Amino acid sequence: MERPAPKQNELCGSWEMKEKLGMGGFGNVYLYQHLHTSEKIALKLCRLELSQKNKDRWSREIHIMKKLNNVNVVQA
Repeated sequence: MERPAPKQNELCGSWEMKEKLGMGGFGNVYLYQHLHTSEKIALKLCRLELSQKNKDRWSREIHIMKKLNNVNVVQA
């Protein structure tokens, strides 16, 4: 089952979805922009139908991303 895709200009709190950036094995990546600060972030939404093995991989990816600290690397 696919997660309903966010629509362009749809709000999530103070964040507005601007565009879909891409897709991968775990889910889709979207560009969001903060309404007040104009800060931009890439948000990866995981697929709903992930197997347990892929859920474990997704979890490891998140933990690894949290440890990275570089201006050229997206923060989790």
